[in-house]
Amino acid sequence: MNKQRIVAGLASVAMASTLVACSGGSSSDAKTLTVSVNQSLTGQFTPQYASSAYDQYVVNLCYESMLKYNADNELVPELAKDLPEVSEDGLTLTYKLEKGHKFSDGTEVTSKDVKFTFATLADPSYAGPNGGGLENLVGYKEYNSGAAKELTGIETPDDYTVVFHLVSPQIDAVSTFGGMGITSADHYSKYKQGKVKVVEKNQEESCGSGAYQIKRYDKASGASFVRNEEFKPEKGQYQVDQIIIKKTDVTTEVSELKKGTVDLIPDVIETNKVSEASQDKNMAFNYYSRSAVGFVAMNANNGATADKAVRQALMYATDRQGFCDSYFGWDKKASDEVKKVEGGYVPAAYWNPASVNSGAVVRNEETIDGLNTYAFDMDKANQVLDEAGWVRGADGIREKDGQKLEIKFLCSEGNSVLETLIPMVKKT
Repeated sequence: MNKQRIVAGLASVAMASTLVACSGGSSSDAKTLTVSVNQSLTGQFTPQYASSAYDQYVVNLCYESMLKYNADNELVPELAKDLPEVSEDGLTLTYKLEKGHKFSDGTEVTSKDVKFTFATLADPSYAGPNGGGLENLVGYKEYNSGAAKELTGIETPDDYTVVFHLVSPQIDAVSTFGGMGITSADHYSKYKQGKVKVVEKNQEESCGSGAYQIKRYDKASGASFVRNEEFKPEKGQYQVDQIIIKKTDVTTEVSELKKGTVDLIPDVIETNKVSEASQDKNMAFNYYSRSAVGFVAMNANNGATADKAVRQALMYATDRQGFCDSYFGWDKKASDEVKKVEGGYVPAAYWNPASVNSGAVVRNEETIDGLNTYAFDMDKANQVLDEAGWVRGADGIREKDGQKLEIKFLCSEGNSVLETLIPMVKKT
């Protein structure tokens, strides 16, 4: 079913931080790192099925992909020797694998493992979250429908060459195919077309070529990882012997960092927590830019928001800059160093901020004639509703054709962004 929705950009998070304890760790063994997360791991620990950011942490620890992003957000080789060769018409991508990468069971990573990974994603019985973007592969429709027994769009002319054939040029093809974690075909040797359940089951038993492998997992307490002895790190890298991912409460995670029961809190966007860490001699922080965008999705089919005027009025009535100033503002505890960092901004439009064609417009650095950015304007919000026939009743509530103007929000619990934003919207 094709459901129409209108989306409006709220705040593009320009900064995320990592908080680190400097006191010697949560264990007497300095080579154990305990990482705090505020949601339970689900146990979906394969590249095919990992659905949450925290489960993806596990995938990143245990699996390699042909390409990866480095600290400067550039695609660089991992399992591959180099970036792929792309044909002039954009329809063929050829990846050359580097020899010597091994899964944790000692078997070498080869082209058959790459093809196997994508075959499971294209399988008719696959119902996971990570199969998007493969529809453009030659032979995908036939394999996905069961009409063909082989995924013909991926060729493996030898053990270290993988060739992808596309139906039409695809702008993100290099990263879509190169960035997928690769799983072992031998480990899932019972897989047959239509039987992807063999991959979906027992995901807690990782068999990847990454630096670590799962030692123990419990949904309540988290997961622990030990080195993959088959992984050969470059000098100075991956010096931690054991990693523990531990579920902690968002309200106590900083105090746990201070006490030493956790060593690191990744992806922190709450400025009050970063402010506190920036002034504590026993804690350190670093930060990086990211293109994460918060947005509101509206139901354009049912209820009051089915009326375009109501959707427009809500956008005019949402003080997005006020939200950014409140949520991303630094408090008195913040160091002078951290105050120089902009936490977030209001995008001019909900477009891809990474695009070279539209990024400057999204960031409000350039303007386009006629583009309505829905700047906060209560007078405009009321005007739009008046003109659309939403009239204030004796009780002060607007109505039209006997329908009260009532807006219902569906929100996730414990979300600090929404806990700041929704009261602001309701107040207007």
